[in-house]
Amino acid sequence: MPNTPLKQILLVDDDENLVDALAEFLELAAAVKCYRLRSLSEVKGIWPKISESKPILAILDINLGAGEPSGVEVYHWLNGQGFRGQSFFLTGHAKDHPLVQQAIQIEGIKVFEKPMEIDRIIALVEEAAR
Repeated sequence: MPNTPLKQILLVDDDENLVDALAEFLELAAAVKCYRLRSLSEVKGIWPKISESKPILAILDINLGAGEPSGVEVYHWLNGQGFRGQSFFLTGHAKDHPLVQQAIQIEGIKVFEKPMEIDRIIALVEEAAR
């Protein structure tokens, strides 16, 4: 059986521990390669390296911390660069938070509250891989 390249996904969250834990689960359970990123500048830095492999999914935290662009801005930047994979947002904020409201307004985007069950995340990754 030939080796098929792993599907790639972007995990963008300012909580390094959460990103590491989520990536480990997804790499084992869903057989994907995760890029563990914490900011828009990190996304911009890695994008030239991975854009040719066409990542299938971006999992974006809505709030990437004080002084950082939001996950909504990361989403728009990725789309401006030609990203055509699926995206969804994770947030610990209430639905009435302005960034959550911005994310909800994006057509076809789902916003999930943290903490989110790992089985649900794995199902979304597997759906994107089809």
